[in-house]
Amino acid sequence: AYVGRQCTKYLKPLLDSGTEGTKGHVQVLVPFVTETYGHAEDREEDIYPLCTLRHFPTTIQHTLQWARDQFEGVFRETAETVNKFLQVSSFSETQEAEALEVFEMVQTSLQEKPHSWGDCVAWARRLWERLFSHDIQQLQYNFPPDYKTISGLPFWSGPKRCPEKLDFDFSNITHRTFLLAASHLFAQMHRLNVSENNAATSQILLDLHLLPFQPRNGVHIPVTDKEMQTSRGCRDELRLTELRQDLARQRRELEEQDALFSSCMEPIHFEKDDDSHLDFIVTAANLRAENYGIPPADKLQAKRIVGRIVPAIATTTAAVAGLVCLELYKLVWGHKRLSSYRSTFLRLSEPLLHRCQPHSPQPTYKYHQKTWSCWERIEVPGVDDKGEEITLKGLCDHLQREHSLELQVLVYGKAIIYGGFWAEEKREKQLSNRLTELVCATAETVSKDCRLLVFQMVCKNEEDDTDLPPVHVQLHPMKGKNE
Repeated sequence: AYVGRQCTKYLKPLLDSGTEGTKGHVQVLVPFVTETYGHAEDREEDIYPLCTLRHFPTTIQHTLQWARDQFEGVFRETAETVNKFLQVSSFSETQEAEALEVFEMVQTSLQEKPHSWGDCVAWARRLWERLFSHDIQQLQYNFPPDYKTISGLPFWSGPKRCPEKLDFDFSNITHRTFLLAASHLFAQMHRLNVSENNAATSQILLDLHLLPFQPRNGVHIPVTDKEMQTSRGCRDELRLTELRQDLARQRRELEEQDALFSSCMEPIHFEKDDDSHLDFIVTAANLRAENYGIPPADKLQAKRIVGRIVPAIATTTAAVAGLVCLELYKLVWGHKRLSSYRSTFLRLSEPLLHRCQPHSPQPTYKYHQKTWSCWERIEVPGVDDKGEEITLKGLCDHLQREHSLELQVLVYGKAIIYGGFWAEEKREKQLSNRLTELVCATAETVSKDCRLLVFQMVCKNEEDDTDLPPVHVQLHPMKGKNE
């Protein structure tokens, strides 16, 4: 996906290909001739019901997917959400359905910020207790082993397995590996340099006192995906207001201490070849499997399932490589007609070979009566006639003069560079700054060799269906069309 976005950004052709066992594909993407990467529908992957993953797993595949979801939620989504809170001043005003859950995540994360290896170990130990003991005991409290449904049938029957809580044991290799992997990942997410010390870790655990489990009354555990969707729509408005006020206060305090950007976290993206990532997922999945009496998986099996590794077949690889070369010849010859190209999908086990003409680029952006395709953008020279970099005011003047667009909001990445709703003094100050200065103020680094800045904008008098193309500011004159 990253390469596809970069090819769209820099107007480069892309030959996307891949194999999965006996299946293979070749997709041709040519600027202004075909659609961009990502518009074609990907194959549907196996999707497990959320309730099965959260409360009623029956196979090791379920617990591995649950562990992968835990990894994404704890070490990637949390960091991305906190960073958004720190970078976007209007974050706490969001009205989305999951606002309460998101605000609680941010508040908890700010409170749990570690300062030492001991803090990371203590956090990992509490995480272990919650996932493999307290959550299981709460489930048993809601649905005891002898619980019966409204129709009088045993609740824990059929595919549903009644779970058992686990007791932590540092001498257990699975328990210890989970604790250390979670501690290291937590430290990495908070940009904390720590060194592991087994003796210190043991002492930290001995000194740590965890509160015993206390069942919570009124906790609703949905047993179907439909119930889960319904429960998401319920919001505690009083709690939501309290969280908004508290987060706004914390943000003001960090801003006064000039600590907004230093508090940013590092989102961790799962890599199947990273041992610490795999250690967390394998041990979490096997501990979850132990809760439910499911046979565990070894590291190799887990890596294959979680990493979606399918053995390669030489015949499929050879066929796809040949089909890619056919399309490459056409690109080298400079073909500009859509009918010259072919996208291919094959399945040698059936056998099936389907070749078709790629889709043409459809209108993606719209402003009043004007439309742009997915390859188009609004290009602005970033250097004026004197050879100096333009200011934000210069950008606004260019958009008004050349495109009749009156800027209301300008965004770089996730940060707002300019807002028409700001106070006049703040707007004037921003307008006088150079674009690279404004970008650097968002914690982004602009190198001396950087040639391109990409912005998103909102203009005045937009209609409901308006979607403007990105603004590309060329910081240096281009030497050639394809350079």
